[in-house]
Amino acid sequence: MTGILRSLVTLILTAYSLSCGAQAYPNKPIRVIVGFPAGGSTDFVTRALSDRMSAQMGQTIVVDNRPGAGGLIGLDAVLKAERDGYTLGYLASPTLISALMAGRDINPDRDMTHIGLIYRRGLFLGLNPNAPEFKGVKTGTDLAAVIRANPGKINFGSIGIGSTGHLLGEMMKSSGKLDWMHVPYKGISQLSQESMAGLAPIVVMGTTVDDPKNSGGRMINVAVTSAQRHQGAPDVQTLIEAGFPGIDATTWGSFYAPAGIPQAAASRLAAEFKTAHERPEVQKQLAQFDPEYMAPAQLAVLARNHLQLWGKVIRDNNLQGK
Repeated sequence: MTGILRSLVTLILTAYSLSCGAQAYPNKPIRVIVGFPAGGSTDFVTRALSDRMSAQMGQTIVVDNRPGAGGLIGLDAVLKAERDGYTLGYLASPTLISALMAGRDINPDRDMTHIGLIYRRGLFLGLNPNAPEFKGVKTGTDLAAVIRANPGKINFGSIGIGSTGHLLGEMMKSSGKLDWMHVPYKGISQLSQESMAGLAPIVVMGTTVDDPKNSGGRMINVAVTSAQRHQGAPDVQTLIEAGFPGIDATTWGSFYAPAGIPQAAASRLAAEFKTAHERPEVQKQLAQFDPEYMAPAQLAVLARNHLQLWGKVIRDNNLQGK
């Protein structure tokens, strides 16, 4: 009987120990690596979610900024981290494009544990309606007609070679049979300023909803790249409506971890992320970024399709390594 009791006590203690271990996560601080500088929009979005998740989980979450190489330094740090659920990352969709441009073997299904989508938004095509070339242009349909009437004379600007805006312009070339030229800039501010100054007939690819009142009428949006019109600019055409079939291009941000973290940690993080994302105060913080939640399975499909979409554009235009 003593042996039986001893075995029973051992089983009970073992079960209790395993139960406590499963409930212990997280029992130390979690870090979220961001591949961009502190103080920027990616940092703001990350802190909005991580602060709320920290409060919910009763554990410190530290934001660790690792800027450089279009987000690839941060991406590498996350993918090489211990697979214990204590290192997460903020994934900006353009970082996947940076990986493709650099010739990286990146596979979100193989390399990542998706936690949740934070936001998703289309790019806007903005222009200076006072530029002689854009006189009378109010919609994407109008813009396409002007570009076709002036082959090789209209430019589109982006924040650099391989940026989402650049690849989008190349996609429009193919989809709409356009002949226009890409002009890379050091940043969206420089690009917008040159366009507003009327220095060149440039179409700006950016994520901001430009209110003509804010630019003195020097900038208007004529199209958005998402499949649906933007709720903040319901009168702005989608590119599909403007005659560019098949274009549904967005930029987005999410939380992820390395592949292979414990299932208990993955499930807890996904649940806490969803709860945090739905909080009214977090929604208010994220309002300017078009917040949208996706569960891990949906997010995996989004990431896979994103790589396929932009990978084709990069290959078709021989842009890898540039």
